[in-house]
This record gives sequence, C-alpha cells and structure tokens, in this order.
Amino acid sequence: MMHSGTKQDMIESAWNEIKTRLEDRKAQVFAEIRNYPPPITACDEQFDHLLAQQEKISRELRRADELATKRPPDGNPASLFDKFITSSDVLDAETKRKLKASWIQTLSNLKT
Repeated sequence: MMHSGTKQDMIESAWNEIKTRLEDRKAQVFAEIRNYPPPITACDEQFDHLLAQQEKISRELRRADELATKRPPDGNPASLFDKFITSSDVLDAETKRKLKASWIQTLSNLKT
C-alpha cells in the first residue's frame, strides 16, 4: 500500500483497503449466487450458506464503516483496526496477514 499525506489520510487508506477486500468478497459471493442453479426452496444448504455469507459480509462492511469513523477510547487507531481484523470471520487468514502487514507499514510511515 502506497501512502502519502496526513496521518488521517493513511488511516483512511488502511480502512479503505479492508473495505475493498470485503467488497471484493461480497462480489464473489454475489456472482456465485447469481450463477447458482435454481435451488429448491429451503432444501439447498449450499445456496442458503451463500446467502448467509453475503449477509455476514454486509455486516462486516457496516462494522468497518462504523469503526473507521470512531475515535478509539485509547486514542490509538491501531487498536480498532487490529481488533476488526482479528475478530473478522469473513476475512481469511492470508488476507488478515496481508492487512496486518500493510497496517504495520502504515504505522512505520506515520512515525517517520
């Protein structure tokens, strides 16, 4: 992630990266739903799982939006960011690792 600008710009950029990853995942799930063969209502577990996944991603996006504008109680934006990534049950382990690495880079840029 390339950063320039103020501390707030860098923080917003980090949150936008999370939101972009979630939006990408949401689009993947939506494509799976759109291309799914017609289900038998209430009898297709995979289709129901996709619908549940789509709702879960939407909740994560709303939570990311809320946290991105929230002032952390300890004054440290890293605490909210890390808490979100760690608690997400939508982001896979590799995505979480990449986001945390990117955030660490952002923090080091803030200190310079």
